[in-house]
Order: sequence, then structure tokens, then C-alpha cells
Amino acid sequence: MVIQREDQLPITLGIPDLDVLGPETAEDGTAVFEGVGNTPDISVAHTDTGFRISTVIGSADQPTEFSYALNEGTTAEIQPDGAVALLREEAFVDGESSGVASVVVGRLEPAWAVDAELNPVATHYEVVDGAVIQHVEHNSKVAYPVVADPQAVVTAPLQVRVRWTHGETKSLKDFGYGATALTAACTAAGVAIAGPVGGAVGASICAVAGVGLVLNASNAYNAGRCLEWWIQFFPSDSE
Repeated sequence: MVIQREDQLPITLGIPDLDVLGPETAEDGTAVFEGVGNTPDISVAHTDTGFRISTVIGSADQPTEFSYALNEGTTAEIQPDGAVALLREEAFVDGESSGVASVVVGRLEPAWAVDAELNPVATHYEVVDGAVIQHVEHNSKVAYPVVADPQAVVTAPLQVRVRWTHGETKSLKDFGYGATALTAACTAAGVAIAGPVGGAVGASICAVAGVGLVLNASNAYNAGRCLEWWIQFFPSDSE
């Protein structure tokens, strides 16, 4: 089963691939999946900013790894604080400029797990083959049940990261086509957010940010790095 917030920009995750029955819907709207045999129970609840998937581990011989599949076109990156950034990517090419615009559409808050006595249980995320894996280091020394509780959050404003290759960074430094290059990047960012219509909006919103692009390219290249550019899109409810 895939969990998605259709009332916001979509963040989709698959629940762990476990032998469960359901879902049954609780009075508060929580979807409850009952584990079959010696399998953890799972519940999914919507929050104001996304959703929470809770896996209830009942004993030491139950799994210690839980896989949350990403939908096609979404990638994930572990952040320094242990959270996971969820991104959609769109490649762009415009004349001599090419690269990838990555739209940060959401995040998983840092991995969290506690036992029945509210003691923290060691846990962390790993990204493997299109899925976020939560490792929960439970054993016979903890008080069961242990609850592992990933929380997905929609990002607003939308953060757009644009990366050029090292060669493209040099071209930007040498030839100074900053406005054109950024327009292509912004169009790609808009497409990643909202399809072709979003592409036109993206180009018009953030192309003006290109003033300092060439200087940044020069600084990045001289430091042996690829140029990286961050843009903020502020979603509007207006038509």
C-alpha cells in the first residue's frame, strides 16, 4: 500500500512489506494493519503537515529493518541530522547548459523509536534501491512493544537545488551565460513541481536570480567543486 497526501504536493511512501491484514479504519481516521502471526502491526495517520507510519514491534524475534518504498521519480538523501530529504528531479538542457534540478518536496523527520517504558531505542535510516530503510536495534533488553515512527512532512516553501557538472561549472565561469542557464534550470524545477505549466511559472519566477550565477560558478570551479544553486518557490493558492 502507498500512502499519499493528495491534498498537498504528493509525498508517497509504501508501508513496510510485511504480512498484514487490513486496513481497518479507526474513529480518528487512522488506518490500522494487523500483523499476521509473528509480524508487527502498522498504523498510518495523517497529520497537519503530512503523515506518520507507526510500526509496533512486539518481540525480539520480529524484524529489525523496515522498508518504505519511494514512488517512481522520487529520490531520497540522508541529511546531517538523520532526517531524509525527499526529492523529485528533472534534467535540463539549454544550449551549452545542462544539469539537474532537484525539488525538495518533503522530508522524513529523523528516525525515532521508543520501547514500552518510553526509553529511546537506537534507530537510523538508510537509502537503498529506491527505498528508505529504517533500522531499529531492538533486542531482549528493551521493554516491548517497541514503536518505530517515521513522520513524513511536506516541505513549504519548496526548496529547489540545481546542480551543474564540473564541466558545466567551468562553462558558466568562462562564458557567463548565467541568465540563460538559470532559466533552463528554473523551467526544469517548475516541471518537477507541477508539469509543463509549472515549467513556465518556474522560469518566470526565478530567472531573475541569475545575477550572481557566474560569480558563484567561478568561485565553485576555483575551489574544485561543482556549482550548486538553491532557489525558494513559495506556493500560492491564487489562480
